[in-house]
Amino acid sequence: MCLADAGRSNGSSPAITTELLPTLPGYITPHNFGQPITAPTMTLSDLDAAVGQWLTHRYHHRTHPETKQTPLQRWLGAGWLPRMPETLEELNLLLLTVATPRKVHRDGIHCHGLRYLALTLTAYVGEEVTVRYDPRDLAEIRCFTATSSCVSRSPPSWPHPA
Repeated sequence: MCLADAGRSNGSSPAITTELLPTLPGYITPHNFGQPITAPTMTLSDLDAAVGQWLTHRYHHRTHPETKQTPLQRWLGAGWLPRMPETLEELNLLLLTVATPRKVHRDGIHCHGLRYLALTLTAYVGEEVTVRYDPRDLAEIRCFTATSSCVSRSPPSWPHPA
């Protein structure tokens, strides 16, 4: 999503699904019974790059019908500045895009077939915590309770048996 109206998303999702995705290899049209028109050849990194290119070179440069400005002009204009995180730690926390509840077990937290264990978690065995992580980098998760900030930064310890 892009920020086009002082921190409010202006709904680029429909444009992505109608303008960008049909141009990519492996796109499946709505009435093609799940069969792609062309062979799917993109990796997740390729898709990430294609979306980034489309947002920065096409979407942000077209005029919005209501504001009569491009998203880029809205972002840069009117003297509006986003509230920036005060520390690198706060910035990192903003970038952790997935938040999910997990129960703390004696052997740690189970998430995506991995076990995450840290000594600070022992005080929370049997309790629900909120786990935040970057889905593209499962090398570390952060755990939060309802009443406190981050209680643990845990690397995976060993695979969890399925």
